[in-house]
Amino acid sequence: MRNILALLLVLIFTSVKAQDKVIELIPKPVEMKQMTGSFTLTNNATISYNNPDVQKVADMLAENLNTPTGFSIKTIDGNTGTIQLNLTEHTLHSKCRGSDPD
Repeated sequence: MRNILALLLVLIFTSVKAQDKVIELIPKPVEMKQMTGSFTLTNNATISYNNPDVQKVADMLAENLNTPTGFSIKTIDGNTGTIQLNLTEHTLHSKCRGSDPD
C-alpha cells in the first residue's frame, strides 16, 4: 500500500511540474506567448521577418532547421510565414535607447 501511495505522489508531482515548464531561449524574447497545442515542422514551412535587420537571423534559423531535417525551409519578407520573427515598435525603441550614450 505504501508503494502505491508513493508512486501516486510521484506521478502527481511529475504531472504538476510538467505543466509549469518554462521555455528558456537565448536571447530572451521581449514577449512570448505560451499556448496549448502543438506545432509540426514540415518541408512547406516558411520563416518570415518584418524588418531587414532580422533577415540574417531568419536565414540562420532556416539553415539550422534545414540541415538536420533535410527540409528546404525558405525565408520570406513580411509577416505571413509559418514561423514569424517580428520586430515591434517597442523592440525598435528599446534598441535605440540601449545604444544611446546618455
